[in-house]
Amino acid sequence: MNSKFISTAIDQLIEIDRTQFGQIDRAAEIICDTLVHKGIVQVFGSGHSIATALEIVERAGGLFATKVIRDPAMGIYESVTGVGEILMRKVDIRPEDTVIVVSHSGINPLPIDVALDAKKKGAKLIGITSVTASGNLKSRHPSGHKLYGIVDVCIDTLTPDGDAALRVGDMKEKICPTSSMASVAIVQSIIYSVVEKMVSRDLECDIRISSNIEGGLENNISKHHKYADRIYRL
Repeated sequence: MNSKFISTAIDQLIEIDRTQFGQIDRAAEIICDTLVHKGIVQVFGSGHSIATALEIVERAGGLFATKVIRDPAMGIYESVTGVGEILMRKVDIRPEDTVIVVSHSGINPLPIDVALDAKKKGAKLIGITSVTASGNLKSRHPSGHKLYGIVDVCIDTLTPDGDAALRVGDMKEKICPTSSMASVAIVQSIIYSVVEKMVSRDLECDIRISSNIEGGLENNISKHHKYADRIYRL
């Protein structure tokens, strides 16, 4: 293989598939239950973790019943105590919902506050984080919590400390982080498993279709009304 990064990424994905499939399957069962009970899947990630949230929300080939919990500051204040509590005062989370929190380190107050608030409101909670990296770090949250210790299901990205995976020559610094790649693969694996389960049980599962292909826009408009009151509000 020519690309060192691609070969590293493939090895990591194979290991995720080998070691985390049981957790992915559990997460899918939780989301199926949410869909059956007319809840939605809400996803939060601050900083670069927002990329994982955006991957499954309003996405061609994705579930309709999804929403991003948006961090207006894009992660600038993720290590500041109390910011998450203020954000979550305005976020509509219900007991029938599932909340996915994505955080590579799993130690910053903002994602932990989001997770704690979701739990307090009765939602099921899925965490996507690097258990090894998080285990080597001290929590920045006043409670001492880390993300992997709060959630109902924790899926490990198997990403190394510091996220970056490769070193070139004698460089001190590592390059090429793998957390985003791993997290996106995990959430898409969850979505596939959710739809597979719903179809096998003859349950309705509304899917977005690309508006760039014939019939896509009409499909999305026809289903929009079922979810508009939940997915387009904070």
